[in-house]
Amino acid sequence: MEYYEFIEAVKEKLQDICGDEFVIEAAQTMKNNSVMFRGISIREKDSRIAPTIYLEDLYTDHCDGRDFEEIVNEVLRIYSVSRKGPDFDAGLFSDFSWVRDRIFCKLINCRANAGLLSEVPHYRFLDLAVIYCVLADDNDGTISSITIKNDHLKLWETDEEEIRKCAIRNTPVLLPASIVSIGQILNDMVGADPVYSDSIPMYVLTNKNRSNGATAMLYNDVIGDFADNIHSDLYIIPSSVHELILVPDTDEMDPDVLSGMIAEVNDTQLAPEELLSYSLYRYSRADQSIRIAGADKKAAAY
Repeated sequence: MEYYEFIEAVKEKLQDICGDEFVIEAAQTMKNNSVMFRGISIREKDSRIAPTIYLEDLYTDHCDGRDFEEIVNEVLRIYSVSRKGPDFDAGLFSDFSWVRDRIFCKLINCRANAGLLSEVPHYRFLDLAVIYCVLADDNDGTISSITIKNDHLKLWETDEEEIRKCAIRNTPVLLPASIVSIGQILNDMVGADPVYSDSIPMYVLTNKNRSNGATAMLYNDVIGDFADNIHSDLYIIPSSVHELILVPDTDEMDPDVLSGMIAEVNDTQLAPEELLSYSLYRYSRADQSIRIAGADKKAAAY
């Protein structure tokens, strides 16, 4: 059974179970880096909530021998959990006075998201792009958001400069930055007794939700203050869209080795939609700028 046939079979079985009070449809969503996810959406006819349940993993389970009826029951369980989320009032989204304080930004790969960038306000940051979103809900650290498109600017009778000002103000407040040494993270995972020493100090930069935390690279003074505190320029490793790794630039650091690490992790460890960049970045205290390591072009935060 091909994947599209599997989706149709699950949809038809769910419609039989749920009856006419539910609308069940095939759905697809383009995620970061133009990665397409396919699944089904389930909505009660009197509700605006229509969770999309992606079926790739369940399809793999079915190909590996998992019973089809068991898979359908798993989809129903996922829907039961998902439908308990807040019933977002779409009317609020048209009110810029409500939207203004909820605008934040995301950092994504420019080339891999060329299609998306043709539809949304954005600006370039080295080989990356900054796009804007509206925070719809922050439930126990799980963020629901809506990407701002060019048409939304007309709806709100505003322009990209105003959106950017809101994002600069809001993002560090809504998603404050966090810098923790990798050694501390590993020790906390194992327990109270230290098991890891920072022979090569590395630090994780992310945000409080650990979601799209690489955007913290843009925050004014966060990287600069940290570099000043440890008295060193920094290499910045784009670990994923969710976090960066900061490494002091010392004589022991070989940028070619770090670049090789980035490529290996991107190619073997990351889901395609989580990849941020293959570039190694460097922060210079002398001019307070971030460059692609070995390149002349520089960028300042925000």
